[in-house]
Amino acid sequence: MRTIIAKPDNIIQARLKKCLSMRTLSKEADVDVATIHRIETCKTKSVSVSTAGKICKALEIDFDEIFQIIEG
Repeated sequence: MRTIIAKPDNIIQARLKKCLSMRTLSKEADVDVATIHRIETCKTKSVSVSTAGKICKALEIDFDEIFQIIEG
């Protein structure tokens, strides 16, 4: 089984580089702001493929820069 794990510091850095608030990122990614908050504060253990893809697209960043896949 594969699990997608966020790299919170990288997500925050990418978001701030684009001058986006959590709320603005949530709107651009079509993801609930609470989800963005949980990811950035390490309150969630895994992220869905859909959510990860939306965040990557909104931040215009490669998946591997802000997420990692854990096997097992």
